[in-house]
Amino acid sequence: MKRTLVLLLAAAVVASPTALGQSYPNKPVKIIVPFSPGTAADIAPLAIIANPKFPPSTIAELIAAAKARPGEINYGSGGSGSVTHLSFELLKSQTGIQMTHVPYK
Repeated sequence: MKRTLVLLLAAAVVASPTALGQSYPNKPVKIIVPFSPGTAADIAPLAIIANPKFPPSTIAELIAAAKARPGEINYGSGGSGSVTHLSFELLKSQTGIQMTHVPYK
């Protein structure tokens, strides 16, 4: 994904005014780059914290438990659309598990 973003950004920078939908060559073109490649925008440290009585102690064990009990395991996050929520949605889609999201305010 990072490579794709950098390639798209590079394509936008080298595109001609005509390619950008501007036909008026006498007027300058201003390209605004909102960030530089190499920033840490895609890094978010996460930790999964569970009650000590919850049997799984690794991600592999959590996935196995969720597959054995579809929809019975809940996970909480800081709210819908938060990094934690979206990370679990990614985990669910990549592993085929079903867990119930419990958003907190």
